[in-house]
Amino acid sequence: VWHMRWRPPGLQIERHRLPHPKMTVDLKFAVEVDILNPRNNAWEPLIERFDGGFLVERESPSDGTQTKVTISGREQLLLNLKPTMIRRVAWYLPVILTGLTFQQELVVTSSDAQTADVSKYRVVNLCNQTLELEFKSCHRAGLVTRIEPTGSKWEQLDKWVSSPYFATALVVRLPDGESSLALSLEYDGAVAVPNSGLVAELLSPSPMERTQHRMLLLATSLRVHNETDLPLLVRFHTADTEVLALPLPPSMTCDGALLGHFPKEHLVPSDVCGQSARTVDVPEAGDESALLLPPNAFGAVPSPALMREQGADVGVSHTWLSVRPAAPGFGFCAAAEVGVTAEPRTICCRRSMTRDAVGPQSVYLFCEAEMHKATAPSPITLTTIDFHAPLAFINALPFGDLDVGYGPKTGEIDTTDGWQQERVPSLKHLNLYNFPGMLLQDGISVRARFANGGAWSPL
Repeated sequence: VWHMRWRPPGLQIERHRLPHPKMTVDLKFAVEVDILNPRNNAWEPLIERFDGGFLVERESPSDGTQTKVTISGREQLLLNLKPTMIRRVAWYLPVILTGLTFQQELVVTSSDAQTADVSKYRVVNLCNQTLELEFKSCHRAGLVTRIEPTGSKWEQLDKWVSSPYFATALVVRLPDGESSLALSLEYDGAVAVPNSGLVAELLSPSPMERTQHRMLLLATSLRVHNETDLPLLVRFHTADTEVLALPLPPSMTCDGALLGHFPKEHLVPSDVCGQSARTVDVPEAGDESALLLPPNAFGAVPSPALMREQGADVGVSHTWLSVRPAAPGFGFCAAAEVGVTAEPRTICCRRSMTRDAVGPQSVYLFCEAEMHKATAPSPITLTTIDFHAPLAFINALPFGDLDVGYGPKTGEIDTTDGWQQERVPSLKHLNLYNFPGMLLQDGISVRARFANGGAWSPL
């Protein structure tokens, strides 16, 4: 969003009609340009105040007309060129030029837009139901579109936001339902969808080059995020820990990269059960009560699974859930309560031991709530339940693999029953799932050595 204003004394035009054949026009101005930074909802100067002028002198001598134009400034022209500012200018400039030149807008389908990566406004619907968006524009009324559940296959909104409509806000509702408050398209914010338990959140995923877009996320106020490198299955329960038989299709999840959350780089694939952890044990066709959550995926907690006190805001919801790796042989952990007020906890998923079973008997996951508050147009608390490994090692050395030994903090090295050892390759990130996270509260003992047989470091 650009903000340009004429500063006092404003725009002054003086015309001097001198004795024929000479005319002079003197134009003086003072201007400054600000640009809105949606990351902190504040105006930042792009062009500092600048005082200048144009002097046009026209003469008509006997040999023809001559025009002289003089551009002058009373001070230095100061530009604030920052990486974020340059990206924002590059983001808006094509839209502004298109509007000024009245060029025909290129119609891009969502599938083509995903390939070309040209859409600046996108929407993801994780609600498992259709929602209506109505765009507010001073040029035309009745700009309504329906958004089906999308999963990671987002849809583009550029045709509503840019020329010829130039929408500045939108409202969200259930089909034939009551509309939400107006959500501005100029900065980040969130609104509750009336009578649904759903939330529409407009966010800027990241200022990084690979995500120069704005995303409208349609979901509940409580989400789950798989930060592990294991595909997970998630079930939801009643307060009595009974499993809720709910339809949980893949369209209720999306790739976290769309929301600015990228997977960890240089990650060593985990092998938690003697085979690739990415071997997915997909629920049978008749069993739709488990949500498949791939690595780095976001999922919306379904509205029937949300619980809150009567009359409480939609942002203070909590739920009961159970989790297990989507690899064959693992059982679900005990149902756990998660949400705004729940404490971080470690959950344990046990594997059915068979004669041919290879690998750890138990897999541990650390579960904690991450909250942020959207303040515009009204405060709403949004909560994400993160699942990640209880322990991880990163070998930042550019040379040599490391053997890392670890165990409960007892002051001993080899006499501890829980002492374990792993090899971490150079410049790699290794997640560990066989170490109980509750032991981390008292600290752990760690030692390391080069894998070629060097001496162990002290604890």
